[in-house]
Amino acid sequence: MDKVEDAVQIYHDIAKIPCLSLGRFSKAPPKAGLIRSVYSEWSQRDLERNEKVKFARQQTLAKTERGLEVLLDSDPIDVSKEIYSKEAPSGKFRGVVRSVKDKDGKDKQYIEIWNKYQKLTNIDVDAQEKHGKIYENDATFGCFEWSASEGHLLYVAEKKQPKTASYFDNKPKKLKDEQAEDSKGKDSEEAIKGDQFVYKDEWGELLVGKHHPVLCVLNVDTGDISVLENIPDNVSPGQVSCSSMWIQGISVF
Repeated sequence: MDKVEDAVQIYHDIAKIPCLSLGRFSKAPPKAGLIRSVYSEWSQRDLERNEKVKFARQQTLAKTERGLEVLLDSDPIDVSKEIYSKEAPSGKFRGVVRSVKDKDGKDKQYIEIWNKYQKLTNIDVDAQEKHGKIYENDATFGCFEWSASEGHLLYVAEKKQPKTASYFDNKPKKLKDEQAEDSKGKDSEEAIKGDQFVYKDEWGELLVGKHHPVLCVLNVDTGDISVLENIPDNVSPGQVSCSSMWIQGISVF
């Protein structure tokens, strides 16, 4: 029994060792000289919560006669709810896609714009009803890119699917009237009866739940989201780079 417990403890200790998932150098101020800032994200297994924890660290390095020295090393910050965190080309702003649960336990997504001191904007992505869930960085479709002018953010999300209902959906008229009243001001559409359980083909293993990706653009100044048109239905865009979409901050579409 002791050997089993020892093996469990060894596994527990190994699982706690964090793994580096990404790292980047931040642009230093013009007067900073040889000082550079390094941002890194790490992932770690949490066996008690049965989930993967993601945390970030920020380090300030300086090149001296003795080599690189760490001037400042921040404490780890939990960023498990962040889907993306992208610094703007100038280094003045940061865009964050965050997933949180509402009071009903449903996942909601927000896009946040930060500067060096505070959160500037918080956009409720779901409330605009322009598309489905934003794709995470899955190395196939997901991306989150700033335009050169820093006025727009480009990302990939699931295409908005039409509402469906069962043939036997017999909601009372009073309930339907209440739902219609709640949806005033939104794009109303009739649910397609009989399509509630129609199978939708997806991209398979590691891409479960991804059916039809679309390119979306957020206007940082107004908070408006638009879905790019003129992309054929049989094309699934993904991993789009800033340089391929914008020329000096102007959309090529």
